[in-house]
Amino acid sequence: MASKTINISVEEATKAKAQAIFESLGMSFSTGINVYLEQVVLKKGIPFALRATGANEEENEPPEKKPTSRPSNEKAGVSGGELSLSEILNGLKDDVSPKKKKRK
Repeated sequence: MASKTINISVEEATKAKAQAIFESLGMSFSTGINVYLEQVVLKKGIPFALRATGANEEENEPPEKKPTSRPSNEKAGVSGGELSLSEILNGLKDDVSPKKKKRK
């Protein structure tokens, strides 16, 4: 698949923080952005909840999470509709590598 260069504007501090996180995960900034964009395509929208801050909520306070039970065959942190980082990265590699012909 051909690559396309994009230019975006982002706060310098935000970029630096994101880049440090991507590097801690063993990926480049570009790969991190590509992972995000792949999730946008997979989810057909923003891959996380967007909500307005209510009058009684602290701006940076995380929402309370209800405990959820997970099927035993499901990996921790990965629900049925989500992919692990390695699955996403493998998908990106598959998109770049030549497609194999199907055997009949």
